[in-house]
Amino acid sequence: MPATPALRPTVVALLLASLQLTAGPAGAAPTELFFSEYVEGSANNKALEIYNGTSAPIDLAAGGYVVQMYFNGGSSAGLSIPLVGTVAAGEVFVLAQAAADPAVLARADHTNTNGWYNGDDAVVLRKGGTDGSIIDVIGRIGSDPGAEWGSALASTADNTLRRKAAIDRGDTVADDAFDPALEWDGYATNTFDGLGSHLATPGDGSGDGGTGNGGGGNACSGAYTAIGQIQGHGATAAVTGTVTTRGVVVGDYELPAGGSQLRGFYIQDPVGDGDPDTSDGLFVYNGGKDSVALGDLVQVAGTAGEFQGQTQVSATAITRCGTGTVSPTDIHLPLAGADVLERYEGMLVRLPQTLYVTEHYQLGRFGQVVLSSGDRLPQPTAVVAPGAAALARQAENDLNRIILDDADNTQNPDPVRFGRDGAPLSAVNTLRGGDSASNIVGVLTWGWSGNSASGNAWRVRPENALGGNAQFGATNPRPAAPDTIGGRLRVASVNLLNYFNTFDGLPDEVDNCRYGLGGGATDCRGADDAPEFERQAAKTVAAILGLDADIVGLMEVENDGYGAQSAIADLVARLNAAAGPGRYAYIDADAMTGKTNVLGTDAIKTGLIYQPPRVSPLGTAVLDRAAFGLYTTVSEGTIGRNRPALAQSFRAADGGRFTVVVNHLKSKSSSCAGNIAPVPSDPDIGDGQGDCNQTRSQAARELAAWLATDPTGAGDKDVLIIGDLNAYAQEDPVTALTGAGYTDLVARDLGSAAYSYVFDGQWGYLDHALASPSLARQVSGVAGWHINADEPGALDYNTNFKSAAQIAGYYAADAFRASDHDPVVVGLDLDGEAPVLQLAATPDVLWPANHQYVDVAVTVDVRDNRDPAPAVKLVSVSSNEPDQGIGDGHSANDIVVVDERNFRLRAERAGTGSGRIYTLTYRATDYAGNVGTASVGVRVPHAADK
Repeated sequence: MPATPALRPTVVALLLASLQLTAGPAGAAPTELFFSEYVEGSANNKALEIYNGTSAPIDLAAGGYVVQMYFNGGSSAGLSIPLVGTVAAGEVFVLAQAAADPAVLARADHTNTNGWYNGDDAVVLRKGGTDGSIIDVIGRIGSDPGAEWGSALASTADNTLRRKAAIDRGDTVADDAFDPALEWDGYATNTFDGLGSHLATPGDGSGDGGTGNGGGGNACSGAYTAIGQIQGHGATAAVTGTVTTRGVVVGDYELPAGGSQLRGFYIQDPVGDGDPDTSDGLFVYNGGKDSVALGDLVQVAGTAGEFQGQTQVSATAITRCGTGTVSPTDIHLPLAGADVLERYEGMLVRLPQTLYVTEHYQLGRFGQVVLSSGDRLPQPTAVVAPGAAALARQAENDLNRIILDDADNTQNPDPVRFGRDGAPLSAVNTLRGGDSASNIVGVLTWGWSGNSASGNAWRVRPENALGGNAQFGATNPRPAAPDTIGGRLRVASVNLLNYFNTFDGLPDEVDNCRYGLGGGATDCRGADDAPEFERQAAKTVAAILGLDADIVGLMEVENDGYGAQSAIADLVARLNAAAGPGRYAYIDADAMTGKTNVLGTDAIKTGLIYQPPRVSPLGTAVLDRAAFGLYTTVSEGTIGRNRPALAQSFRAADGGRFTVVVNHLKSKSSSCAGNIAPVPSDPDIGDGQGDCNQTRSQAARELAAWLATDPTGAGDKDVLIIGDLNAYAQEDPVTALTGAGYTDLVARDLGSAAYSYVFDGQWGYLDHALASPSLARQVSGVAGWHINADEPGALDYNTNFKSAAQIAGYYAADAFRASDHDPVVVGLDLDGEAPVLQLAATPDVLWPANHQYVDVAVTVDVRDNRDPAPAVKLVSVSSNEPDQGIGDGHSANDIVVVDERNFRLRAERAGTGSGRIYTLTYRATDYAGNVGTASVGVRVPHAADK
């Protein structure tokens, strides 16, 4: 443990009726300080640990203790660092280079900014000043070994060296041969987890198999049961009842009785039993008494058993035997099996991989984060088909996650410790999905986080752990704006997460909202009161303005009509107050269709807002037929599973027309089982698609069929389906729409890694944009603006369950965590220009008029501003004279169509008049549905010179 001028007691003498703490007498012990750890890592990762194995504290300044460094074989010190502070008996002092890794600096008692040693430089500890006596040397003064002393891990270059536990004094000879392997154990580059504590077993005594530093009369002597024996090979304790065991304290989670922490500590056998299938750690429950400190070597007597699935000893006596250290055991994700972690229960572990935040749903409530390897975890049905493939992917996900938890079981902790760069969470120091951490060190525990909402699970707790470390980097930075998508128009889909400007207040004992205009009373969702709503509205406005979309489809707006006091009117008024008068307007679906509550009688509805200077609304239609909504009559009235779809056609400023359809299909977490006839039961069938899948799928099929009828009367096939379909990319509702010819734009442009929502630590997109065939080729780009799903829920507008400091510090009036869904925005480059046809007929004059057929070929040249190959079709071949005309025009079947480019036309005309004209008409259609037509004529003159 790093020493400080005000050091914690090394032994706490508390005598309690239920718990006895004693300290055993020391055996033969060192008489002077010596180096106990040497770190020569990458860059400036350099540190020295000095151990006080004596029986008394040592004042470093009073003793004139100095660390010196002799560079490149020099005989004079190139750097001298006087030491200050007091090192308690059995404790250590850590000196570090000031630019070392934060994990090193966290353990340092003193730092120095000068250039430090390399592997070929000697390091000396003196007492009595710069010319005082040498009490320890690493290397050899006056000698340069080239690159290093020693070899492999037991060398002085790019390694960490720890003094062997049996060494009880330093090397006082400055120029003798130096072989690190004789007194030191070697560890890999940048191994810092041992800094701050030292395990020493000097003297001639032992404890009958223990690792204490006492002699035969020591209170820690006598028979004991090793931790591995208690743990055994199974999921529960192999030894139960009265036991005595020993270990080093690797996790200290004590608090006074009644506190919210774990009320105990974890110990680990520093040697272990050599069996990789048994854990060498366990939990000691002591009722929250402050009995131990990290690095203490203790003997515990008590009762062994299981509590909430974790092996523990309920202590009746704890004896401190000295100090020790434990190196963490590496564990890797994904796990080989669901039971793998049992063999590490209660042990100090390291997660050496780079791990990613895949869930932070309970970060604000319980201070915990879920991590995964490789990347965040995908929702199975976002990447593979429902059924066997999705279930297999789910099984993979379940082996590739672990919880990182804080030190206690407090709900709504303040501060929340896991923000970025080791600092607490705040509005300016978020922790986003996809952020990463590596080389996490902590105790592996099994249990809950204090409430059944965060049930029993494996948790790594780096706080209050020996050498604990967990720092997150900003791997996934906040996006200031959506990615560039091009286009002359932008359409966005935004789930507002209950934008209600009617409130129930707190305590919520009334229902002030309604199921539509004139409907029954229901609970007001969203903000609890006006001040909270102002926070919500500010974030919502920032998000919508940041999208800069010409049309915005909305979900989860309060269903309270379209009057001046309605939620949608409130939102538009706020947008215009921020962006300028008249910038935005909303579609009044009731007025446009002449039907009150046309979008249903749920508490929430969909909506559309738009920018009048950029687009003008045309026809409006609502899909609310029974086959789509799946309506059921219950005691409260008629309700539908799916909310009606709102279709609105627009004309762009440049003349292009298209239709936007906003949807919000039935939730996956709703209950669709056992509904009243004629609506069928639609439960979760276990294929990965959740509840109500057939309900959503039928709605998708009905939607495609309805849109094919041009319900708005737009006369244009350009259709964009947007909204929260409550279905991931590979699920039946989405494939029903793609099967009907719609293009999943998110999948096309963003790929399988696209996401807009996280549930249960798994990511995918519920928020869709699907284009009809004609519109798909006019889409310039698609982007998901990741302002919500990546952000912890604690940073939203809500004020409940937050301290006054958190209400202020967690909130910013920006777009981040305005909702729980990310918006999706689509760029459109509408094509309103029709193809141009140029036709030529060969021959274009038939003479003589001899009543014979003449072969005529038509050459078609079509050009379009975008489509390189518009579809060309013959529309008609006609004549201005009938087949059997006056005079000579008496033959039948004058027109024979060989194919669309070749014809047989009879050289015949009426005996009177100015001659005959055959007209051949063609139509060209580009991919946007624009149509151009042209005709070419073939003449039969009345006379040769005509």
